[in-house]
Amino acid sequence: FDMIQPQTGLSESDVKKIVKQVASALDFMHSESLVHRDVKPENILVFEQGFHRVKLMDFGMTRKEGTLIRKVNGSIPYTPPEICEALRNENITVTTGGDVWAFAVLLFCMMTGNFPWENAETSDVYYTEFVNWQRRKTTKTPSQWKKFTPRMMRIFRKMLEPKVERRCDIKEIYKYLNDTWTRPTKESDAEEESCSTDSDHMDQLTSILQNHGIETHIDKRLRERRISEWLLAL
Repeated sequence: FDMIQPQTGLSESDVKKIVKQVASALDFMHSESLVHRDVKPENILVFEQGFHRVKLMDFGMTRKEGTLIRKVNGSIPYTPPEICEALRNENITVTTGGDVWAFAVLLFCMMTGNFPWENAETSDVYYTEFVNWQRRKTTKTPSQWKKFTPRMMRIFRKMLEPKVERRCDIKEIYKYLNDTWTRPTKESDAEEESCSTDSDHMDQLTSILQNHGIETHIDKRLRERRISEWLLAL
């Protein structure tokens, strides 16, 4: 599947054609309790120019959902965290969630021409950045994902849920096929500049307040203690 241009990817309209067909294939497999386990661009066969007819192929790793397998060394960007985190030779249960994760990484690759990370492990900076956003530890869009609309980021959040039991089904993508997935380039740049400016303003404001002896952080325990002392003094 060498049609994906590095650093660029495919057009949104072409990606949607592919997504609809591959998701349909995976949805059918999952309804039969089958897990493909090797979703990646190399396993998508293009029959017609314009991506009007593509097929998911290579079912050599397909297993029944619930099957126990052993982890072997190595992982690729499509490998979900539940497998990356497992120890070598540890038993792993095959789930449809693994396909959903790989499908989301595939979607990112087709849209950008890049991988979102090398491995879904905390040692990977880009993965950690995404997980912090995914878990709402920050509202700042991860650096690799700024081209996507909020609506698109919502489905990525669902498909790339680190906890496999919370990950959505593959059919969830159908709800987003009619949405706009990418921002205009100028809008993405403006958002990045705005975030930077807002951060600078906040730092300046914090510095001014601190210089005047005004607390900028709320200590809940201290506040509760002061309230208690005030009540006792009444």
